[in-house]
Amino acid sequence: MNGKALALVGGLLAAVVGGAAYVLFDEGDAKPDKGAQSSTTTPTKPNDSGMTPTPSETNSGSTSTTPTTPVDVDPGTVRTATQADDYSAEGKLRVTGRVIDADTNKPVPDAEVEMLYPDGTPIESAFSVEDGTYEIEINEGIPPTVDFRAKAEGFSACVKTEVRVTKSVRDLSLDFALRPGFRIEGRVTSVAGGPVADAQVHVRSLAPMFEDDWETVDTDQNGYYSFEPIETFSPESFDVYVESIDHVPALKTGLSVASGQLTLRVDFRLVDSLKLRGRIVDSRGQPVEGATITIASPDPEYTDDAEDETSGEDGAFEYEGNVVPLESMFLLVTCPDYAPLRVESLPAAGADGVSDLGTLRLGAPVHVTGFVVMQGTGGVVGGGDITFCAVGAPDGAEGEYTDSTQIGSNGHFELDLENTPPGKVLVTIEAKDSLESAQIVDIANQPTVSLQLAVEPVIVISGSVTREADRSPIPSARVRIVGPRIEVDESELSARTRPDGSYRIELPSTVNVGQLAIVVEYAGKRHTFGGLPAPNAAYQIAKDFALDVPPVPTPQARAPRPGDTPRTPEELEARMKKMREEQDKMREELEKKRGKQDGG
Repeated sequence: MNGKALALVGGLLAAVVGGAAYVLFDEGDAKPDKGAQSSTTTPTKPNDSGMTPTPSETNSGSTSTTPTTPVDVDPGTVRTATQADDYSAEGKLRVTGRVIDADTNKPVPDAEVEMLYPDGTPIESAFSVEDGTYEIEINEGIPPTVDFRAKAEGFSACVKTEVRVTKSVRDLSLDFALRPGFRIEGRVTSVAGGPVADAQVHVRSLAPMFEDDWETVDTDQNGYYSFEPIETFSPESFDVYVESIDHVPALKTGLSVASGQLTLRVDFRLVDSLKLRGRIVDSRGQPVEGATITIASPDPEYTDDAEDETSGEDGAFEYEGNVVPLESMFLLVTCPDYAPLRVESLPAAGADGVSDLGTLRLGAPVHVTGFVVMQGTGGVVGGGDITFCAVGAPDGAEGEYTDSTQIGSNGHFELDLENTPPGKVLVTIEAKDSLESAQIVDIANQPTVSLQLAVEPVIVISGSVTREADRSPIPSARVRIVGPRIEVDESELSARTRPDGSYRIELPSTVNVGQLAIVVEYAGKRHTFGGLPAPNAAYQIAKDFALDVPPVPTPQARAPRPGDTPRTPEELEARMKKMREEQDKMREELEKKRGKQDGG
């Protein structure tokens, strides 16, 4: 399963954050070598803004962590056990409502209202009629939570997410008030005040449902730009990003258009070039020659490439470029035999236009040691891989800022972080019979850091999908898990059947399978199955499904035709004999024809 998708698992059904639980332990437990003084570090999980929670949101400094509801989840949105019992995938669901103009309250006809799975896969849709009303009905395969999106020409899209469905509520009423398409306009100038012509201005939605939707325009000769009314996504949260070949890109993030406002003005003043200088030294203050200084952005959406400079004999370096926006920039300093250094903030430019970073000091690589155990049982994980990667490594260059090692048969791992700078580090674990886990951990800049990590076992649901009539396999059917809120990536909750009709789905072991149902989608129909058995001691569930669908027509045999390829040696010999006879006959006729011509 996708480790990045395991940020939250199961709400109250799980006590694991990020697919991995972290417990700190003493120096004696870790048994670190090299005689270094050990220190422990408390992992933290980023919140929605991508920032690490504040100390009040974590237990940093304590010797253990207690799983709690993650800070970026509203406890009110997590199903309780009672709510979970009130769910069933069977039966009918009817959704009705009205689509109106948010400004005039008049009905909006021909608006499309879509019902979607949380992963964005469409379930059903309907168009509003003249009075703005619509109706959607599905007969089975009802998910516990659904998303809705309404869109119409001339209006910005409107969404309603995580709409819950229970046994008792099967008639939902959802109204949508659409706002007119919003405009973004402004002017792009240089620091000298002159217009920046032919700059590209991009608008990017930050909402997950619209994260792939971009709008782009160019500035005119006077630096002005204006977007046509934007209808592809909602006006609640978006970025505006500007790039010009002769200037440093600029970014304004988290913007929104207020209710009743039709136009948002966003101006930019671009810097001609970013100039940096500094000096790299070791822990004794001696210059470090040959260190690589990488200027990059943590968001690959806003930079196509990272740029490098190298320190000279005296440790000094200078950089001038314009590929990374100032608002989203950091430096990575790497050199063999030293721990990488990450610089998050840049000083303001001086009178000469240069930002002086001063002296940057490199230390020895951090030595990380620890164990990986299985969540719940505490048993060691016998083998696997563990990877440490710098958070926000330049796009396409993650391998240059990554350290990895194998997990021993006793669950122990040990390595030096030669490519990964201390600070926020993404730790990924791939071990047998467990979920791939990914967690952001704060690695202290200490000689030795000790960690104990717990991975979660997986429940494997596997089987086959066949036709009820003849038990022939059904390939390419979609087998989908539905049930109370399971906060893993929705793409992990379904699988396509293989050519032999088989499928395999992995789930967190903390999920109560008794509350789940399976929907098999095939040929435009949804077939609902419930009552999954409990997993066996190896966390496995075998479940086959037989669908009441017509069998595949059997090709009818036909009588042989003269042009058919012979299928047996006897048929081949008969065909060759006939061909020889026809050739002899043609030869005789040709000789007779020639004889008549000669006689004449």
